[in-house]
Amino acid sequence: WVGAQLSVQNNSVNAESSSAVPTSKLFEKLLRCITLGVLPAHVHLSLEVELCTCKRPSVTLRGSTLSYLDKFNELDKEVKRHMGDWDIAIKRCRTKPRIGAFEITLVWSHNTFSYKVLLYSKLTSRLWPNTQTLVANLCDILPRQNDCVSVKVLNDVTNLPIADAHIVIQHPDTSSVVYSAITDTEGTATILAKEGMYAVIVSAEAHTTEEALLTLSSQEQVPIRMTSTNAENSDLFSHSFDEGDEALHVMP
Repeated sequence: WVGAQLSVQNNSVNAESSSAVPTSKLFEKLLRCITLGVLPAHVHLSLEVELCTCKRPSVTLRGSTLSYLDKFNELDKEVKRHMGDWDIAIKRCRTKPRIGAFEITLVWSHNTFSYKVLLYSKLTSRLWPNTQTLVANLCDILPRQNDCVSVKVLNDVTNLPIADAHIVIQHPDTSSVVYSAITDTEGTATILAKEGMYAVIVSAEAHTTEEALLTLSSQEQVPIRMTSTNAENSDLFSHSFDEGDEALHVMP
């Protein structure tokens, strides 16, 4: 399961005055969780912050203790201001904080599994996080309740639903995977994605893989029809049987 927490063993004194945007590689882990479907829109989210509580300034440490508390409160305000569409809370980490730490981790549970993804590390960057940018990135990445589209996979001859079909939707320009899903017994699948045009690839056992550019919408279910790889054999068998049956009737 994807859901990784990165830890950095670094207790050195960090810069106090700079600002930095979130590391893209850390957010890539979050995107993979969303793509794999282990971070659905309805789960409760927690932003856990590990912040240094050492007394500052001191003989060995620069800056102010209040700087860490001020940055925590700044993040809290940004979350409350912009993330009302999610069930999310911000809290301080319960473990003993490391010197110079201001580490931000997204935590959630899904299907009895717990996940943690580190979003920002001051210990690694030696810079303060840009809380506005971090929250804005979360708002762009995290799935919303209304960010879902529905598809139904059918056999193009029998019009019967196809269960266990594997659906992959990709960005039409970059071919990066946005989401993947498996159809249920009714041939339907709900995909966590915004409305729009995607490259859709559908594969199923005993069916030809279908690839097409489709406009997916949350307002209506998009049908996808697949051709059975046994169709030609079935037609040939039916034709041979008919000929044999006819021959049977004309024989004396």
